[in-house]
Amino acid sequence: MSHRPTIDAQVDVTIQRTMELEPIGLEVLRFDNIDIDELRLQQEHEYPEEMDEANTGGEDYRTIGGLLCSTKLPYVGAEEKPRIMLPTPYRSSVIIAAHIEVGHSAAHRTLCRIREAYVWPGMRRGVFVFVAKCATCIVHSRKRDRVVMGEGPSPPLPYQVIALDLFGPMVRDKCDNKCALMIIDHCSNWVEGYPLCNRSNKDVRAGLMEPYFPYHATPQVIITDNG
Repeated sequence: MSHRPTIDAQVDVTIQRTMELEPIGLEVLRFDNIDIDELRLQQEHEYPEEMDEANTGGEDYRTIGGLLCSTKLPYVGAEEKPRIMLPTPYRSSVIIAAHIEVGHSAAHRTLCRIREAYVWPGMRRGVFVFVAKCATCIVHSRKRDRVVMGEGPSPPLPYQVIALDLFGPMVRDKCDNKCALMIIDHCSNWVEGYPLCNRSNKDVRAGLMEPYFPYHATPQVIITDNG
Protein backbone atom coordinates (compact mmCIF):
# COMPACT_ATOMS: atom_id res chain seq x y z
CA MET A 1 0.00 0.00 0.00
CA SER A 2 1.40 3.38 -0.98
CA HIS A 3 1.46 6.13 1.58
CA ARG A 4 0.94 9.75 0.65
CA PRO A 5 3.10 12.02 2.82
CA THR A 6 1.71 15.28 4.09
CA ILE A 7 3.45 18.19 5.69
CA ASP A 8 1.66 18.59 8.95
CA ALA A 9 4.75 17.52 10.83
CA GLN A 10 5.27 19.78 13.81
CA VAL A 11 7.67 19.94 16.66
CA ASP A 12 6.36 20.67 20.13
CA VAL A 13 9.69 21.63 21.68
CA THR A 14 12.17 24.40 21.04
CA ILE A 15 15.82 23.41 20.84
CA GLN A 16 18.52 25.96 21.54
CA ARG A 17 21.65 25.14 19.56
CA THR A 18 23.81 26.79 22.20
CA MET A 19 22.47 24.52 24.94
CA GLU A 20 22.73 20.82 25.66
CA LEU A 21 20.07 18.96 23.66
CA GLU A 22 17.72 17.10 25.93
CA PRO A 23 16.67 13.57 24.95
CA ILE A 24 13.32 13.62 23.11
CA GLY A 25 11.27 10.82 21.66
CA LEU A 26 9.65 10.13 18.32
CA GLU A 27 6.28 11.20 19.69
CA VAL A 28 7.21 14.89 19.34
CA LEU A 29 7.20 14.53 15.54
CA ARG A 30 4.10 13.87 13.50
CA PHE A 31 4.19 11.77 10.34
CA ASP A 32 0.71 11.88 8.85
CA ASN A 33 0.34 9.05 6.33
CA ILE A 34 4.10 8.48 6.19
CA ASP A 35 5.37 5.00 6.87
CA ILE A 36 8.08 5.57 9.47
CA ASP A 37 9.93 2.31 8.83
CA GLU A 38 10.07 2.97 5.11
CA LEU A 39 11.19 6.55 5.75
CA ARG A 40 13.98 5.31 8.02
CA LEU A 41 15.25 2.88 5.36
CA GLN A 42 15.22 5.57 2.70
CA GLN A 43 17.17 7.91 4.96
CA GLU A 44 19.82 5.27 5.68
CA HIS A 45 20.24 4.71 1.94
CA GLU A 46 20.36 8.38 0.91
CA TYR A 47 22.04 10.06 3.89
CA PRO A 48 24.71 7.66 5.22
CA GLU A 49 27.22 10.38 6.11
CA GLU A 50 24.62 12.47 7.90
CA MET A 51 23.48 9.38 9.77
CA ASP A 52 27.05 8.72 10.94
CA GLU A 53 27.40 12.33 12.08
CA ALA A 54 24.13 12.13 14.02
CA ASN A 55 25.12 8.85 15.68
CA THR A 56 28.52 10.24 16.71
CA GLY A 57 27.10 13.33 18.41
CA GLY A 58 27.36 15.80 15.56
CA GLU A 59 26.02 19.31 15.98
CA ASP A 60 23.99 19.62 12.77
CA TYR A 61 22.17 16.27 12.77
CA ARG A 62 20.53 14.02 15.30
CA THR A 63 18.30 10.97 15.28
CA ILE A 64 14.88 10.84 16.91
CA GLY A 65 13.51 7.32 17.16
CA GLY A 66 16.03 6.25 14.55
CA LEU A 67 14.95 8.95 12.08
CA LEU A 68 17.45 11.49 10.81
CA CYS A 69 16.64 15.12 11.59
CA SER A 70 18.54 18.31 10.88
CA THR A 71 19.06 20.90 13.60
CA LYS A 72 20.58 23.45 11.20
CA LEU A 73 18.59 26.60 10.58
CA PRO A 74 17.19 26.55 7.02
CA TYR A 75 17.32 30.36 6.97
CA VAL A 76 18.25 33.19 9.29
CA GLY A 77 15.60 33.69 11.94
CA ALA A 78 14.01 30.27 11.51
CA GLU A 79 12.64 28.47 14.55
CA GLU A 80 15.28 26.28 16.14
CA LYS A 81 13.84 22.78 16.03
CA PRO A 82 14.62 19.45 14.36
CA ARG A 83 13.39 19.04 10.80
CA ILE A 84 13.07 15.73 9.02
CA MET A 85 15.68 15.03 6.34
CA LEU A 86 13.32 14.06 3.55
CA PRO A 87 14.55 11.48 1.02
CA THR A 88 13.97 11.88 -2.72
CA PRO A 89 10.94 9.52 -3.12
CA TYR A 90 8.82 11.73 -0.85
CA ARG A 91 9.72 15.16 -2.16
CA SER A 92 7.31 15.52 -5.07
CA SER A 93 4.31 14.56 -2.96
CA VAL A 94 5.37 16.92 -0.18
CA ILE A 95 5.81 19.85 -2.58
CA ILE A 96 2.43 19.20 -4.20
CA ALA A 97 0.67 18.99 -0.83
CA ALA A 98 2.35 22.17 0.43
CA HIS A 99 1.59 24.09 -2.73
CA ILE A 100 -2.09 23.15 -2.52
CA GLU A 101 -2.24 24.02 1.18
CA VAL A 102 -1.02 27.57 0.53
CA GLY A 103 -3.60 27.99 -2.23
CA HIS A 104 -1.17 27.83 -5.18
CA SER A 105 0.59 30.91 -3.87
CA ALA A 106 4.10 31.96 -4.80
CA ALA A 107 7.02 29.59 -4.53
CA HIS A 108 8.33 31.34 -1.41
CA ARG A 109 5.17 30.59 0.57
CA THR A 110 5.28 26.97 -0.56
CA LEU A 111 8.90 26.75 0.52
CA CYS A 112 8.15 28.24 3.94
CA ARG A 113 5.32 25.75 4.44
CA ILE A 114 7.60 22.81 3.71
CA ARG A 115 10.38 24.16 5.91
CA GLU A 116 8.10 23.94 8.91
CA ALA A 117 8.78 20.20 8.95
CA TYR A 118 11.24 19.10 6.26
CA VAL A 119 14.61 19.93 4.73
CA TRP A 120 16.74 18.37 2.00
CA PRO A 121 19.66 19.41 -0.24
CA GLY A 122 18.63 21.59 -3.19
CA MET A 123 15.23 22.18 -1.60
CA ARG A 124 14.80 25.81 -2.66
CA ARG A 125 15.61 25.18 -6.31
CA GLY A 126 13.34 22.14 -6.46
CA VAL A 127 10.36 24.03 -5.05
CA PHE A 128 10.81 27.03 -7.34
CA VAL A 129 11.16 24.82 -10.43
CA PHE A 130 7.99 22.91 -9.51
CA VAL A 131 5.91 26.05 -8.92
CA ALA A 132 7.14 27.58 -12.19
CA LYS A 133 5.77 24.50 -14.03
CA CYS A 134 2.50 24.22 -12.08
CA ALA A 135 -0.29 24.03 -14.68
CA THR A 136 -2.87 25.59 -12.35
CA CYS A 137 -0.62 28.56 -11.60
CA ILE A 138 0.21 29.07 -15.28
CA VAL A 139 -3.47 29.12 -16.29
CA HIS A 140 -4.45 31.58 -13.57
CA SER A 141 -1.36 33.75 -13.77
CA ARG A 142 -2.06 37.45 -14.21
CA LYS A 143 1.06 37.93 -16.25
CA ARG A 144 0.41 38.45 -19.93
CA ASP A 145 2.81 38.88 -22.80
CA ARG A 146 2.83 42.49 -23.83
CA VAL A 147 2.65 43.19 -27.53
CA VAL A 148 5.46 45.42 -28.70
CA MET A 149 4.03 48.67 -29.95
CA GLY A 150 4.74 49.42 -33.56
CA GLU A 151 5.68 52.76 -35.01
CA GLY A 152 2.82 55.05 -35.93
CA PRO A 153 2.49 56.74 -39.32
CA SER A 154 4.55 59.87 -39.94
CA PRO A 155 2.51 62.15 -42.22
CA PRO A 156 4.27 64.89 -44.20
CA LEU A 157 1.71 67.58 -43.32
CA PRO A 158 -0.13 68.58 -40.12
CA TYR A 159 -3.63 67.31 -39.41
CA GLN A 160 -3.47 64.47 -41.94
CA VAL A 161 -3.24 61.83 -39.18
CA ILE A 162 -4.64 62.41 -35.70
CA ALA A 163 -5.07 60.22 -32.61
CA LEU A 164 -7.98 60.38 -30.18
CA ASP A 165 -8.19 59.44 -26.51
CA LEU A 166 -10.57 60.10 -23.64
CA PHE A 167 -9.49 61.47 -20.27
CA GLY A 168 -11.60 61.24 -17.11
CA PRO A 169 -14.05 61.15 -15.47
CA MET A 170 -13.01 64.06 -13.28
CA VAL A 171 -14.84 66.49 -11.01
CA ARG A 172 -17.63 68.17 -12.95
CA ASP A 173 -17.12 71.81 -13.88
CA LYS A 174 -19.74 74.58 -13.97
CA CYS A 175 -20.88 73.40 -17.42
CA ASP A 176 -21.43 69.84 -16.15
CA ASN A 177 -18.38 68.52 -18.01
CA LYS A 178 -16.43 65.70 -16.38
CA CYS A 179 -14.38 64.24 -19.29
CA ALA A 180 -12.06 65.50 -21.99
CA LEU A 181 -11.44 64.50 -25.59
CA MET A 182 -7.70 64.63 -26.30
CA ILE A 183 -6.60 64.98 -29.94
CA ILE A 184 -2.95 64.64 -30.99
CA ASP A 185 -1.59 65.58 -34.42
CA HIS A 186 1.00 62.99 -35.53
CA CYS A 187 2.97 65.43 -37.63
CA SER A 188 3.51 68.26 -35.15
CA ASN A 189 2.63 66.44 -31.89
CA TRP A 190 0.24 69.30 -31.17
CA VAL A 191 -2.29 68.35 -28.49
CA GLU A 192 -5.73 69.82 -27.98
CA GLY A 193 -8.37 68.97 -25.40
CA TYR A 194 -12.13 69.48 -25.52
CA PRO A 195 -14.44 69.14 -22.50
CA LEU A 196 -17.22 66.53 -22.66
CA CYS A 197 -20.17 65.80 -20.43
CA ASN A 198 -19.81 62.04 -20.89
CA ARG A 199 -17.67 59.41 -22.65
CA SER A 200 -20.46 58.47 -25.05
CA ASN A 201 -20.09 58.19 -28.82
CA LYS A 202 -22.51 61.07 -29.23
CA ASP A 203 -20.38 63.42 -27.15
CA VAL A 204 -17.16 62.35 -28.89
CA ARG A 205 -18.69 62.97 -32.33
CA ALA A 206 -19.90 66.36 -31.15
CA GLY A 207 -16.40 67.24 -29.94
CA LEU A 208 -14.96 66.41 -33.35
CA MET A 209 -17.64 67.84 -35.60
CA GLU A 210 -18.26 71.12 -33.80
CA PRO A 211 -14.97 72.57 -32.50
CA TYR A 212 -12.21 70.52 -34.19
CA PHE A 213 -13.08 69.76 -37.82
CA PRO A 214 -14.25 73.27 -38.76
CA TYR A 215 -10.99 74.72 -37.47
CA HIS A 216 -8.46 72.09 -38.63
CA ALA A 217 -10.26 70.42 -41.55
CA THR A 218 -10.99 66.72 -41.86
CA PRO A 219 -7.99 64.38 -41.37
CA GLN A 220 -7.20 61.46 -43.67
CA VAL A 221 -6.62 58.99 -40.77
CA ILE A 222 -8.03 58.86 -37.24
CA ILE A 223 -6.33 56.50 -34.75
CA THR A 224 -8.07 55.30 -31.57
CA ASP A 225 -7.73 52.40 -29.12
CA ASN A 226 -11.45 51.53 -29.47
CA GLY A 227 -12.05 52.78 -25.96
